[in-house]
Amino acid sequence: MDATLRLIAQHAIRAADVERVEVGGNQSNVNTLFRHRPTTGLEAKFSMEFAVAILLVDGKAGLGQFTDESVKRSEVQDLVGRVSTTPTRSSTPWARTGRFRRCSRNQRSSRFT
Repeated sequence: MDATLRLIAQHAIRAADVERVEVGGNQSNVNTLFRHRPTTGLEAKFSMEFAVAILLVDGKAGLGQFTDESVKRSEVQDLVGRVSTTPTRSSTPWARTGRFRRCSRNQRSSRFT
């Protein structure tokens, strides 16, 4: 989530501009975060897709965001559907915005293509 927040801040990404987001994570994280389409606050706690979507919409992912009401917000559900997770060795997120730019962030470098 920290890498996602850095990506959002570094490239001034707005939720409305995002076409899709892809997040890599180790297999253990992917297995633990198995709720890909949460419908409740409890399910959202086990969803990387929700965590990324709520970061894009609210700019934070605190306890106040992991509620049934937050999960049901249409702008959040829309973004949840545009986030995918993939088992990788890296946890580098990237986002493709409506301007057809790809933004990525990792620990050593950033690129905006």
